[in-house]
Amino acid sequence: MSNQDESTGANGEREAIEALNQIQEQLRGRGTDLERFDADDACATYRRIKPFLERVLPWIERLPRFGRQLAEAIRFLMSVADRLCPA
Repeated sequence: MSNQDESTGANGEREAIEALNQIQEQLRGRGTDLERFDADDACATYRRIKPFLERVLPWIERLPRFGRQLAEAIRFLMSVADRLCPA
């Protein structure tokens, strides 16, 4: 079974759900209060969740109707974050 096939089956869905849970855990309590925005903290958080985003993107892409567009938007935002938050 190829990697693509693995990402479409039950194991792929389980991995996507696990990745989403990890993202949620990393973002818990962060909120969206821009008055307390700290670029260094935002970059550190992005670097922690990036591997999980990469794991869940193929699954998002296969969602009916808007999955491909949503995944494309997330990839765009990730490319912006990659430039703003170098490793």
